[in-house]
Amino acid sequence: SVVHSRRRTKPADNNSCATDEESPPLSRPRPSEKSDSHKRHIILLFQDVAIGILFGMFGMCVLLLLDYCAVINLETARTFRKTARMMLNNAEVIESLEEETGRKFLPVNDFNAMKDEIEYSKLIVTQQQKLLMARSHKERALKEKTIPPIKRERDALMKLAGLHEFCDDCPWLKVGKMATCRQR
Repeated sequence: SVVHSRRRTKPADNNSCATDEESPPLSRPRPSEKSDSHKRHIILLFQDVAIGILFGMFGMCVLLLLDYCAVINLETARTFRKTARMMLNNAEVIESLEEETGRKFLPVNDFNAMKDEIEYSKLIVTQQQKLLMARSHKERALKEKTIPPIKRERDALMKLAGLHEFCDDCPWLKVGKMATCRQR
């Protein structure tokens, strides 16, 4: 007679039943396998949600761009742009953005005025640099013309007075007497 067991087995032949030793036992999923499968499903769900959000945002950006370029006509897009512009012009929103970013937002008129002032200042600086270069060139030319005759006159006066024997760096008084560089 054929022994029946709790495990189902594939019959080996047409009419005969297989024994327990021929087939491996059926295994139940382990608890760790269930949690791994559950984690994989959660990760896949988050991936699908993230990809869906990204595609949705991309689609909205494309629609807003097409409406802005007047390719399509969407009243919702115009309303969205108006609302966004109103919110960005709100003083409280600007203050909170400035506080969060640590930067100061300027109105366009103030920014243009500052930009013009900087450009004007650069012009003034270049003009002053040119003036300084011209003055320094004149000063150099004046020094080259006037200093050599003055040096010649000084040297002649030093010889007449007998002071040419003293160097400028040496002490002239030595133990109460005048001493020249040659006498030392």
